[in-house]
Amino acid sequence: MNICVFLGSSLGKESIYAKIAFELGKQIAIKNHKLVYGGGGIGLMNELANGCLSAGGEVYGVITERLIDMEAGHEGIQELIIVKTMHERKKLMSEAADCFILLPGGVGSYEEIFEIMAWNQLKIINKPLYVLNTNGFYNSLKLFLEHAKDEGFFSEKTFEMFKLYDSIDDILSKIN
Repeated sequence: MNICVFLGSSLGKESIYAKIAFELGKQIAIKNHKLVYGGGGIGLMNELANGCLSAGGEVYGVITERLIDMEAGHEGIQELIIVKTMHERKKLMSEAADCFILLPGGVGSYEEIFEIMAWNQLKIINKPLYVLNTNGFYNSLKLFLEHAKDEGFFSEKTFEMFKLYDSIDDILSKIN
């Protein structure tokens, strides 16, 4: 399986975020999956890629020309594709992925996962997504999405796409 992971280009305040990103990358490799991600060489993105590489895994990154300097494109991965726009980046990542995992991150990570949810809802793709709720990071967002559903802006089916998982093992057992 090709697993696309959306996550921060920052490390966050708690060390657990970096630890989990590294471990997810490592477990993706151990389970013989391929990592697809945004190609960054800083923050959680760097930890994820390094975890995968540490276990002999294959990493496919896609980054924009503009971000290559800002996110210091990871120089140690097997394949780093450089594109002009964020739209191209997301399209290539989506096409390469069989499923998606969301880790803690910022606006870019939210935008990416919401686009995947919209594409699934519109039947543009049919690919599962998993939210790793490290340290309860996504509890509040889940409550907001439930509110949007209760107010009639989300179907139950769309809401269920944003299912929270507490561990890497929980997610990888669903993927396997």
